[in-house]
Amino acid sequence: MLCHVLLARGWRPADYGCFGIGWAYWRLTSFIATLGLDRGVLYCVRAYASRYSTGDVIITAVWVTMVAAVVVSACATAWASDLAAWGFHRAQLAPVLRAYGPAIGCAALLRTLAAASTVDQRAHRAVIAEEIVQPVTFLVLTLVLQLCQLDTPSTIALALATSLSLGVGSSAWLLQRAGLARLSLPPRRGPWVPLFRFSLMAQLAGLLSMSIMWNDRLLAGHYLSPAAAGEYQGGAQLALSFTNIISAANVIFAPTVAKLFGESQSPQVLDETYAAMTRWALCLALPAFLVVCFEPEAVLGAIWGPEYAVAARPFVILCGGHVAAISCGTVGSLLVMTGHSKKWLLLHLFLTPAQIAAASALAPRYGETGIALVTALAVGGGSLCGMLLGRRLLHIRVYDRHFVALLAGAGACLPALAMFRSLDVHHPLLRAAFATVIAYGIFLATLHIFRRRIG
Repeated sequence: MLCHVLLARGWRPADYGCFGIGWAYWRLTSFIATLGLDRGVLYCVRAYASRYSTGDVIITAVWVTMVAAVVVSACATAWASDLAAWGFHRAQLAPVLRAYGPAIGCAALLRTLAAASTVDQRAHRAVIAEEIVQPVTFLVLTLVLQLCQLDTPSTIALALATSLSLGVGSSAWLLQRAGLARLSLPPRRGPWVPLFRFSLMAQLAGLLSMSIMWNDRLLAGHYLSPAAAGEYQGGAQLALSFTNIISAANVIFAPTVAKLFGESQSPQVLDETYAAMTRWALCLALPAFLVVCFEPEAVLGAIWGPEYAVAARPFVILCGGHVAAISCGTVGSLLVMTGHSKKWLLLHLFLTPAQIAAASALAPRYGETGIALVTALAVGGGSLCGMLLGRRLLHIRVYDRHFVALLAGAGACLPALAMFRSLDVHHPLLRAAFATVIAYGIFLATLHIFRRRIG
């Protein structure tokens, strides 16, 4: 996120829009290259523990990911020119999309290795590789390129590939050091069939689910001008920060739910774990969302720059969709890791085409607001439907008396933020900072009063 801020402030919105299109393209294609093996390795280690060793499952998943990463990276690089010309009508995008080729394979391999390192329910190895080594390296390389005035979208993409390769190396070293697997040739009689049977179904469902959150960038690149696409990219990237909250919870929840469901089949334990994850994710998200609702221009101006404040309306709409998804919990992992990936897939086989069709219909007339509205409805609506599926199939209950404290905290923030909005504070950074302090201060104070209710 910090790298995006630095780049957006150093580039024109049109240049950042081209970079944003490439970024969305990289995220989607790298997810394709994993083939769902990041989920499959967690499931098969638990489900087939009596037939295959943990090391055999991990080595098989890593080798298949490596092959898939090379193939997908090569295809993405070869098709970059045609995609830039026919998909976005911008020939200047071709070198940018081509530069993301190496990053696609590295990101896929990092996802699988990081997931494999959490099979013993210890998430610190994945955090080190994915959240520390790779982002810090990318930030350092971005700063170096900016100081040398070499920060073009293509060179930033190559810096991303370099940081991802370091993340892959650190994840492989941590995996081997933990004794979970030794990097070697895959076993002849490994878990090929069960791994592929689960992973490919989970992959298709996960890809459709993820594409809902990234299709809007590509649609904005197709229908909007480069400058408008860049402004939309700024708001969309910041709104996506809300999903980082649920993604962080998912790092812990995915291996945990696989273990709980595989050992006890107890809906009560799953219910308590799922509700706790959702509750604390909302504790982090709700105050920030209230700040966005009352001060969207100040937040965008403080982070991206004053020229991005024009995207305030789609920014608020997108944030609303992501917060709605957070309030439903990590429904994707819940359904996939409990063997209901087909239901999750069928839901998104309807949602994803509907999102693309609706956004394509609204974009020519309503521009970025139309794209944001459709995306928010798809993100929030998909999570709500997934939560209802979890309730019907697994008897999961998300909301209980503990959520009274969250509602009370949010309600207490509303009058304070409304009063602050009427104050004459012109600097966007000061407005955003003061509003954030007010929101989190009142929210946490209210939670302290209701501390016995949130557990």
